[in-house]
Amino acid sequence: MFLHIPLMIGLIAIADPLFRFLLTDKWADSIPYFQLLCVVGLLYPIQVQNYNLFRIKGRSDLHLKLEIVKYIITAIAIALTYKQGITALLYGQITTAVISNSLNSYFVGKLIGYRLSEQVKDLLPSFLVALFMGGCIYLFGLLGINNHLIMLILQITAAVGIYYLINKIIKSNELKELMAIITDLWNELSVKLKGI
Repeated sequence: MFLHIPLMIGLIAIADPLFRFLLTDKWADSIPYFQLLCVVGLLYPIQVQNYNLFRIKGRSDLHLKLEIVKYIITAIAIALTYKQGITALLYGQITTAVISNSLNSYFVGKLIGYRLSEQVKDLLPSFLVALFMGGCIYLFGLLGINNHLIMLILQITAAVGIYYLINKIIKSNELKELMAIITDLWNELSVKLKGI
């Protein structure tokens, strides 16, 4: 989540130049839909992790019941929003994702002794830093640079720099762990390259 949250928020912030550069202006109308799908995607890794924990703990029965609840909520959201258009449908999916992930996290938390409030507390710093980063790079997008590639490079570079620096300043444990993983991978790669 330390990497996934800023990725999704970053994609929301750079969606305009990204779409216009990769897909041309013809696809500009789909940018808001992409941004809303990124909001849904924010919770995906938690959902996968929760499902894995249900299996590990031998509670496939509970997982099945929660999946049924999720499909019922999804059906209700579709029934309530389909007449209002795609945007309303996507808001319905965001609501469904939040409710179903909250339920899953609550029951997984009971199984492993890690309450939903603790999970939210642990994710909140990464989310707040990523939100600040997203706001900054969105503002960079308002500078009026007409070249979409240059704008993308500027925004992506700024995003990585801002996210890294703030996490460094607040002494984020997740950043320390990530840097340790990268160092280990680099050392392994160096040994293999020397062997070649």
